[in-house]
Amino acid sequence: MMSGQGTLTYKNGFGIGGKAIYVGSLRHNKRDGYGELFWGNSHSGGDGEVYKGLWHNDQRVKGWVRL
Repeated sequence: MMSGQGTLTYKNGFGIGGKAIYVGSLRHNKRDGYGELFWGNSHSGGDGEVYKGLWHNDQRVKGWVRL
């Protein structure tokens, strides 16, 4: 079971293209605490979206999204 700080990589990029990368806190295999999610090509400086903020039980709680 994953807990602590880590990086998750999702191959499909949530249907946007490219891949999605989450960097942040994990608890019981779920995103929980502060984390940053990059999808599209935003992780490499290209087009895409970024969410930075708090997570609880794998759901975004409070933060901001850059489109």
